[in-house]
Amino acid sequence: YGEGGHSPLLCGDEVAQDKGINKKTRGKRMRINQMRIISKKLKNLITQSHIFTTKKSAFTLAEILLTIAIVGVISVITMGILKNSIPTKEESIHKKMNSVVEQIVSRLIDNEVMYPETADKTKSGFQNTNKVTVDGIDYEGDTKFCQLFAAQFTTATDVNCVADERTFSTADNVDWYLPVTDFSDGYAMIMIDVNGKDEGNNCLEGTCKNPDRFVYYVRANGTITNKKPNAGEETTYKVNLTVVNPEGGKYAIGEYNEGVVTYGEEFEGASHTFEGLKNVSSYVLKAIPSGDYTNKWEEGEKTPKTSLDYPIVILGSDKDITLTFLPKETYCITLQVRNCAETNLSSCINIPTLANSSAGTNYSMDKIGIPQWDEASLSYVADTSTPYAYFVCGLSSGTYNLSVTTKAPYQTISGGTSYSKTINLGTENQTDELEIRQTNPCSGDLVLNSSGECVCPEGTTSFYADKCVSVCTGHKVWSSATSSCVCEEGYQNVPWGNTGCYKCSNPDDFLLEWRSGIYCISKPFIPESWQAAVNTCGGRDSQHMASYLMFRDMRSGYLYNSYSGSSNWPKDTYVEGAIPYRSTSSLAQFLGLTPPFAIWSGQSDTTYGEADKLGLFMDEKYDDFLILSNLPEIRGGGYKVTVSNIYAICIHEIVVDSGNGIFPN
Repeated sequence: YGEGGHSPLLCGDEVAQDKGINKKTRGKRMRINQMRIISKKLKNLITQSHIFTTKKSAFTLAEILLTIAIVGVISVITMGILKNSIPTKEESIHKKMNSVVEQIVSRLIDNEVMYPETADKTKSGFQNTNKVTVDGIDYEGDTKFCQLFAAQFTTATDVNCVADERTFSTADNVDWYLPVTDFSDGYAMIMIDVNGKDEGNNCLEGTCKNPDRFVYYVRANGTITNKKPNAGEETTYKVNLTVVNPEGGKYAIGEYNEGVVTYGEEFEGASHTFEGLKNVSSYVLKAIPSGDYTNKWEEGEKTPKTSLDYPIVILGSDKDITLTFLPKETYCITLQVRNCAETNLSSCINIPTLANSSAGTNYSMDKIGIPQWDEASLSYVADTSTPYAYFVCGLSSGTYNLSVTTKAPYQTISGGTSYSKTINLGTENQTDELEIRQTNPCSGDLVLNSSGECVCPEGTTSFYADKCVSVCTGHKVWSSATSSCVCEEGYQNVPWGNTGCYKCSNPDDFLLEWRSGIYCISKPFIPESWQAAVNTCGGRDSQHMASYLMFRDMRSGYLYNSYSGSSNWPKDTYVEGAIPYRSTSSLAQFLGLTPPFAIWSGQSDTTYGEADKLGLFMDEKYDDFLILSNLPEIRGGGYKVTVSNIYAICIHEIVVDSGNGIFPN
């Protein structure tokens, strides 16, 4: 640089050499010289940084910013070049498939067994669709090329040689669409979807930014091109649309291009033909259902679709598609009427009504019969084989109030002339039943049965003349559901024995029958000592405690019918602790006892005493159900057994006194 930071100067020799060079070249060399000068200055600065001197030098701010800007520009340019040089996944697979298609087509066309020239010289190459046998399999007709091409893939699965449908998929998730043709046009088209139909844009090359579908045109002579032969004479195709329930809406078609669909005119009616559709092009059919309808699309054997839009690709043939407009999900409510003896149901009751208060709508249930779904009309029709029913359909989910009145001489089973019910309609049809009867012509307690006879009502029996009495006694009432007498509310049956209904003052107590007496006993508990058990049960005497003897008697009385003292009882009926067992349940389970256990016998002994004081009579017939452990021992009769727990159970009250004087008081 010159003195005072002036513009850089060229050396004399370089000035001399610069003569005769055009301005563009001269400017380039000047920039090179400038870079050399800057480089030299940087080198001197690095060298001077190691010399101790009071003179200091540095880059200016402008120089630093300029350097950063240059580096940034170079980085942006470099990244752009690198990015554009890396192909996408779809592009990579496409290039690979180019080679695959070329190899297979070449292999087929060169195989004189698969495609020999016909004897009359009229058909050659792929136009020869005569039958050939390869590896024991016959190939012929329009599917010959498709099947032979697919056979070259060892990973091809479920080969399907049907026009306009996916032929097979390979292990790398590439879908192949092969032609079904005799090559009469001189060529056929192959399409591949490099990432399968369930991924990507599913659009053709040239119709969107990132295409994943590509086509190859194979001529009958085996040559391949990416452009359709005879493009100037392009054939157009059509879509034949059939519409079921055309009153349900309109429809249109649009061409798909660069991610945008441009729809044309909307049509309505039972059928329409969309013509002039270009080959190897993507289109979208659109359904426009009215407010009360939905729709579905069907094409050949393909799975029906319920979307509004239905994408299609024209691949060298016309398409036949069905659009069905379906009523929205609605349901029916049916009222079945019992015991109407008239020819017409309208002679027994008035037409029922439904009210949906939240929607503010009312409905008349004026259809007679049972609703049945009809596939032909896609609606509910009346099955009149059940004439004594009214129904209404087309209802949305919600809460409905059903109301109906009877006509003379009929009334509801409860005796009134009106009936109402709230029905919660979900996602299934609902049916309600109304039982009616003629105004009772019978006297007294008698009612008219289905045979027209005056009889006592269900659950009662004749007492005298037209008077009837209940067949249930002792806190029992008649249940129409079970057609039997059941305990009235708050009462319960006594387990294992007595069939009467009783209740305890304490709802947590158990009912227990012993020697014809009914007792309310407490839940079993484990006391700290004999005296603690006595105190818990009343603190007066041990007779307020249930003893092991009570349960032993129950076992002998109700499980074995009689107590003979025999040692040959059925072993499979025993349970731990000798509490009676009855086929599917046991009193031990009922009381919540955990075996092995014993129960206080009413004897005072803080060391648990001998076995007989606990009601454990130790002989051979107990060996099957007593479990030995390392807990406190009980001795008696020369035997020693152990139990895990000694329980006490209080007798809180006598419900039925057996006269055995279990309570002295």
